[in-house]
Amino acid sequence: MMTPGMICKKCGGQLLMGAEYCTKCGAPIPGLPAKRKKRPALLIVTACIAGIVILGAFAVGGVILLSSLEVRIPLTFSFSNPSAEKLPATVQQDEGTVDGNKVKILNAAKGVNIDGSPAIIINYEWTNNGLEPTSFAAAFTATAYQSGIELNQPVWVSADNSTGLMDYYSKIQPGITQTVKCAYSSDDYATDLTVEVTGPKGNEKVVKTLTIEK
Repeated sequence: MMTPGMICKKCGGQLLMGAEYCTKCGAPIPGLPAKRKKRPALLIVTACIAGIVILGAFAVGGVILLSSLEVRIPLTFSFSNPSAEKLPATVQQDEGTVDGNKVKILNAAKGVNIDGSPAIIINYEWTNNGLEPTSFAAAFTATAYQSGIELNQPVWVSADNSTGLMDYYSKIQPGITQTVKCAYSSDDYATDLTVEVTGPKGNEKVVKTLTIEK
């Protein structure tokens, strides 16, 4: 709707009632109160998208930082090698040192078990070089073989061969030397014995071949 007397000062064209701009040249009409401009919805959407992008950038940056920290942490693993063979024990003839204690294989003689069955009695001499009292039975494992077969070791022997048997299990103090007897079940007095003395660690061994005394 045209309002008489309202002419655009720039182009001279007639102005519409309530118009803020000239419909002919687009010039603003002076003297009219400026209306508050509405914020375009596009601006709000753009701001939201920008915020999401910024948050996403922080999140990605944090993941990258954590990943970089994880990469920088040294990872160490310890695996046992099942194929690794145990080193052979140091072999000493007749006498030597086993786990710090000195031991000597003396001789073998005929004997009988407490039940009357035949046995072979082997004598050993040893010295406790440790710091605490201990026994021959705890310090060593004494094994006898005959024709390559391990002989059983009975618990008891008869009275005439029992001297020193209890010493096999009795503790002695450091620095003391003792002779002990061990009985092995066998009725073969003609075949030589192979005797081995080892310790709990298994790093050292004393061996000796014995002929049974008649």
